[in-house]
Amino acid sequence: MTTTITWLLIYVGSCVMSFVNPLWGVFGYIFEYYLRPSLHWWGQPLPNLRWNLTISLVLLASFLVRRQSLPACRPVRDPVTKWLLGLVLVMIIITPFAASWERSYDKLVMFAKYVAIYILIVQVVRTRRGFDTIVALHMAGAAWWGWEQYLDPKRTSGRLAHVGSSDTQGDNQAAAHLLTVLPFIFVYLLRSKDKRLRALALVAAPLVLNLFILCNSRGSTIGLGAGVLAAFVLARRGHRLRLVLATAAIGALFWNLADPEYKARQKTTADYETESTALERLESWQGGWRLIKENPLGTGGEGYEVLSPVYISEIVAAHGGELRAPHNTWVLVTSEWGIEGLFMYLGLIASTFLMLNSIRKRPLLGDDLYYRAFAIQVGLVATLTASTFSDRFYGESFYWMCALAVALYRMLDDVPAEAAVTVAQPSSLGGGFLAAAFPVRAPAAGR
Repeated sequence: MTTTITWLLIYVGSCVMSFVNPLWGVFGYIFEYYLRPSLHWWGQPLPNLRWNLTISLVLLASFLVRRQSLPACRPVRDPVTKWLLGLVLVMIIITPFAASWERSYDKLVMFAKYVAIYILIVQVVRTRRGFDTIVALHMAGAAWWGWEQYLDPKRTSGRLAHVGSSDTQGDNQAAAHLLTVLPFIFVYLLRSKDKRLRALALVAAPLVLNLFILCNSRGSTIGLGAGVLAAFVLARRGHRLRLVLATAAIGALFWNLADPEYKARQKTTADYETESTALERLESWQGGWRLIKENPLGTGGEGYEVLSPVYISEIVAAHGGELRAPHNTWVLVTSEWGIEGLFMYLGLIASTFLMLNSIRKRPLLGDDLYYRAFAIQVGLVATLTASTFSDRFYGESFYWMCALAVALYRMLDDVPAEAAVTVAQPSSLGGGFLAAAFPVRAPAAGR
């Protein structure tokens, strides 16, 4: 009962304090996400009040009431939000014609809530302290999950089940979510000047790494490897030696934490041609390709699952008639929301990366903003790579990262005037074309 009362006091306190500073509403929303009452024994005495929806509405109301008191933020061109709203529009158009109207409507409502939270984070998080507060709660929440699983890991066949929040109840989903946390732990541990943030990162590191290992997700391990490679590419040249040493230290910690079950399962990644689960996924992707060819405009939310008995009948039969998902975000997006939905999703990703690149490439930009952008970018690389092996389109933390990217870009007004020069365009292959397709205008010089 003590846990229930404590949770309720923090939740209600966040709602009340949100009308003092809407940032408290974001705090309350992420707090509820990491400690969702319906998923814990201590939450059973509480009524089912749709706690996440309630705090979302409180955050919206407090923002409308207090928006004039928030730090001034000059308007900037924001293609990320436009692509996201375009994706919502596609979903609205397709839902009436979906394979299952009810399922598609539920997914549309869920996604619309993500978009609303995205917009509110962009509007409310206007200072570096606010940014760090949200990231600190993100790290602390993941560390709490790690502590819970350390005390009582519930593993089935060497993998965690029923971990985290509503969108991370599977091991693959939870591990992919952690990929948006680990880069921040790494960066704040090495670069933060705030001793409290460094201490939090130090405590969170072993707990989150251990949780990641307990998930035992091969796809997310590949994503982690992709994130490490991205980190070496994106880090500033003068800092790469330090990055190598830190990576080696964390890698040693990771290896020592890894149990035999994790190591044995990860070795099967290279033997996908003889591993039954991997073969099943390949067949699921092939079935998804056939569905997309016959329904290029999409089948609506959960359309792949509804039609799985038609396109992957043998797999469905092997699982006792249970409807199956594609286990691939790209197949899921295209099969549900069509080629046009995939186009909008790719536009969202590309514009986010270009915005982050424009932050990192800004001449004379201090390390604090640079490495905040670095952490978001590495996290996105890692989680998008893992998404190839799991269904993460409806994973909420991805959209938090996009929102933080836009919020960080709006903070460039705080950079001294001598640093506010034209943003360098990406010099990689195709950078000129991408910059034209997804324009990002630098904010005006600092006030």
